[in-house]
Amino acid sequence: MMEHPTPRRAFEACIKDIVQCLAAICDTELVILADQAQLKELEHDDGSCVLHYQVEPFVRHFKFDFEFIPIEAGYVKHRQYDHYDARIGLRIHLPDPIENILRARFGNALVHGADYTLSGHSDLEFEFVVDGVLVSFLRLEFNNFTVDSMTDTMLRHAYLDIVNDLEQVVPWLRFLRYMSEKDCNPQRLDTIQKQLPIILENALNNPSISDAHVFTLCELSGSFEPAMRLFKKRYGDLFSEELE
Repeated sequence: MMEHPTPRRAFEACIKDIVQCLAAICDTELVILADQAQLKELEHDDGSCVLHYQVEPFVRHFKFDFEFIPIEAGYVKHRQYDHYDARIGLRIHLPDPIENILRARFGNALVHGADYTLSGHSDLEFEFVVDGVLVSFLRLEFNNFTVDSMTDTMLRHAYLDIVNDLEQVVPWLRFLRYMSEKDCNPQRLDTIQKQLPIILENALNNPSISDAHVFTLCELSGSFEPAMRLFKKRYGDLFSEELE
């Protein structure tokens, strides 16, 4: 018998998909700057502290970023060769059309005055680059996200409602990720980033059954060609040069 995910797991999976897509569109890397001697010791040890970190999203036209949150379970662990595992505490900032949905649902009658936050942790794989620098390419490695207790307290009453709302934008984000990864075209990537807020707003403000049918067809056929035809019809004037 197939188990259905809990509302919380469905929400976390949805956020994971959104972050993966945005990370691909923005070519986002998460970088840890660690002590090289400590990394060497990890080959015979269980863990180490993270000394410093930074996030490098190549994004100019909308909000998409992370803040590092120290967590008790945070660690870096050597896996094999030049690869390391790390549990990283994150506060995620998403584009306004998406974040507005979360903010509207953020609340709890027993907790007053709490500021909005989408916080939790993710187990990521990092690759050693040079001189203690570890890099995680989030479009590939952001495969899980677990909300923290505050986010869960404030959003648990609305997990399924949020997922239903976000179902309007997730297929478009997957398609835009596909477009951004088709080839190394910096002009197309810049145009996708520039127009992404408009595309998200349209998807949320004008939900369409025909759009849902198109993306269902994409899943069944294993091809984004149906979505490409829809995209050219609706947004071709914004991407005229990039779609030639």
